[in-house]
Order: sequence, then structure tokens, then C-alpha cells
Amino acid sequence: MNWALRAVRSRRLRVVGLSMTPTLAPGEVVLAEPCGPHRTPETGEVVWAREPGSGLAVVKRVVAGPGDTVVSHPSGCWVNGQWWGSSFEPDQAAGQAPEACGPAQYYLLGDNPLQSTDSRSYGPAARGFIEGRVWLVVWPVLRFGRVPRPAWFDRDPFLT
Repeated sequence: MNWALRAVRSRRLRVVGLSMTPTLAPGEVVLAEPCGPHRTPETGEVVWAREPGSGLAVVKRVVAGPGDTVVSHPSGCWVNGQWWGSSFEPDQAAGQAPEACGPAQYYLLGDNPLQSTDSRSYGPAARGFIEGRVWLVVWPVLRFGRVPRPAWFDRDPFLT
């Protein structure tokens, strides 16, 4: 699908807070294309979701999906034994009890885990809470382009 058509179908969102820094900064404007009922969110994608419980709109990264096992830690989490989070990987024994994502459940994590309220607080999000995939930064103009990948994204072997 070409960019123009995707942009017309997309919803414009303003990033609030520090949870997605350095990938997305507070005040940036992004476009999120709606996820239809037949589209499955993929690990590594940045999504626009409704926070379970409060219904607040949030922008987070999908780090785990159905059948994945997650061990939470204040600075990130392990997904099936692979670390997601800050550059410093703590001992997995320091994490919380393992939690499995059920069918149609996704674990959402901010790219800045120390500043993020995410699935570590409210648990895996049901597929119905995920509204769309964030794909383009449109403001400020100097940052115009596809949503960048965090530095730690490429080091995770299960994403390649």
C-alpha cells in the first residue's frame, strides 16, 4: 500500500510522556494505521493501544504475543529467555514470577522501561485493546520518517 493511502487511513497521535524515548519523544506527532480484526500485531511493532482498566490511549512496543513467557523487571523484561529493555541486563532471578501470554494477548513495553507504565503494571493486553500500528513520525519535520527502531532491537536474535 502506498504512503499516501496509508496516511489517509491513519490516525494522528501526539506522543505524551517519556515512555518511548529515545524512539519517540514527547510532543512528536505520529500516524497509526488501524489494525483490522484479521491483522495480528507482530513482535517489535510500535502500537497504539488502550490501557486495560483506564482506557487511556498509549503508544508502546509489542514485545511478546500468544504463547510467549515473560519475566518482568523494573528495567525491562525477558521474553522466552531473551532480554528486552535497558542496555544493562540484570539477573533473571531478580525478576517477577513468569507470566504467559494467553491466546490473543500481547505484552506491551515502553522503549524507556524505567519511565513507562506498561504490561509490567497491568499485564498482557488483549488483542481488542490494540487499536493500530504506529508507522510514521510526521512532526517535527526534522524527524519525519518511519518510526525508528531502538538500538537494542537488532541484538535480539528471535526478531531476525
